[in-house]
Amino acid sequence: MRFLRGVSVVLLALLATAFAVAAPMPAQKGDFPKLAPKLKLRDFTAGGQPAEALLVVHYHRPAKDYGGWNLWVWSEGGEGSAANFGGEDAFGRYAIVPVADASKRVGFLVRRGNWEEKDFDQDRFVAVKKGAVSEIWVTSGEESYSTDPAKVDLSLRIEGAFLDNDRTITLALSRPLDRVERKAIEVFDRRDPKRVLRIKSVEGDRILQVDLARETEPDSVAQLMLRVDPKAKDARALAALEPVAVYARGVLESQAFSPLDARFGAFCKESDTHFITWPPVSDAVDLLLYEPRGTPSPSRTIPLTRGAKGLWETTVKGDLHGVEYRYRFTNYGAAREVPDMWGFAANADSSRTVVADLSRLRPAGFDASLQPKLAQPTDEVLYEIHVRDFSKRDPNAPEAVRGTYLGLVHAGEPKSGGPATGLAHLKDLGITAVHLLPIHDFTAKVGEYNWGYWTTLFNVPESNYATDPNDPFSAIRDLRAAITTLHQNDIRVILDVVYNHTSDASLFSPFGAAAPYYFFRTTPAGRLTNDSGTGNGFADERPMARKYIVDSVTHWLEEYRIDGFRFD
Repeated sequence: MRFLRGVSVVLLALLATAFAVAAPMPAQKGDFPKLAPKLKLRDFTAGGQPAEALLVVHYHRPAKDYGGWNLWVWSEGGEGSAANFGGEDAFGRYAIVPVADASKRVGFLVRRGNWEEKDFDQDRFVAVKKGAVSEIWVTSGEESYSTDPAKVDLSLRIEGAFLDNDRTITLALSRPLDRVERKAIEVFDRRDPKRVLRIKSVEGDRILQVDLARETEPDSVAQLMLRVDPKAKDARALAALEPVAVYARGVLESQAFSPLDARFGAFCKESDTHFITWPPVSDAVDLLLYEPRGTPSPSRTIPLTRGAKGLWETTVKGDLHGVEYRYRFTNYGAAREVPDMWGFAANADSSRTVVADLSRLRPAGFDASLQPKLAQPTDEVLYEIHVRDFSKRDPNAPEAVRGTYLGLVHAGEPKSGGPATGLAHLKDLGITAVHLLPIHDFTAKVGEYNWGYWTTLFNVPESNYATDPNDPFSAIRDLRAAITTLHQNDIRVILDVVYNHTSDASLFSPFGAAAPYYFFRTTPAGRLTNDSGTGNGFADERPMARKYIVDSVTHWLEEYRIDGFRFD
């Protein structure tokens, strides 16, 4: 895959609104003494030279199963190496890491064997101080670490509860439960807390499989909660645990929640606009309209109606072309406002989507120009282009189009005998296609440089490459005009697309707010996986995530007449 260039990878984690936990029980002073007073920096080397600093990583596994677990460490931006947990203390095991360059943070991952498994699937970093010993305390399965042993919390916590099919709840805990504690688990309906579901069995260790006696009906998959039976006096360790939501996760992959034939988005005509979206676990969905554009508060709030298989929709009378909008999804007791992940246009900072009648935004010649064909796929000659870089400093390009979509196709006639640029340069190269680095709407402020691999809205062209970034339709018109001109000159257009991750995978992202824990791969405990190497991985194995990609690709083929794709 192509990694983000020039962008620090932000460690994305599912936000702390997800689960209730027991009241913290911090360690008492002296429970886990520091190792630093016993270590002398002069006794350690790194890379054959005296170490500038030391990092001690203390590691705790509640089940005390430390066999095979080790540490992978690296200096930020450098290569990694393994370090063993060679010491033992009251907390668990520890590794001493000599640091060659204390000016850089130390990255670390806890793994089993030679990458057989990761304890926590995100890169974490520690700042160290030259000439000093830094220490951290890491608990298995937890994102955060402590730099103060007195603040270590080893109390029982529920890390996640997920309905992964209509009879099975995956329950992740900070430690295993004994037989009595398992019997104290109850599942109930949030709409009627007295309605307790019968549990058939509870199996597992820290990750428990709670099998229900009956199937969960489709209208109840987002209504379950888990608690400790208040009458279970023998399960005192669980008494402080508050009830937690059971999030519908794997169960949403069933046909009952997969409207694969539906078309999603905001479909605008002069007479009305039809809004349709897929938040299958929501109790309510509201459409927020902002008229005129830029107004700070919604001018109208319109409730959507629940349809089959998790879709919600409404039709609003009148011509809404150019009106900003967002959705408010209410689920699991929280309301979150986000732009439309299916939207076709957006404002400059991607905070709001914009209703667009795309039939009104076709430049001259767009429909009539023929798409160039190849006799054989092997005849393709590609030229990779970053839209901004191609013309940003082009002396032959008019100032208004430099660094924009239109900068790709300016005539490029040389001045004062200089070299050809722009379209003239592309034709001189003898290429058959341009390969545009990502142009899907990405996370960047107006004028901020970005390689494009940090996508926010996949059906919207990036406004930073428009001649007027503050006009939500400028990017659409300009890109279509550039494609038309390229086609007229027998040059095909290939898009570099990045559907394998997004810029934000939190519950406050367009995807996470609509269907928490569905669109991104997570561990059994609900933590984001890092299989893409960028902090999150889009779960294209799930029906509606796969549909989103197929629908998006179709959108670019039909509405922009794109000729091909390079998939990240």
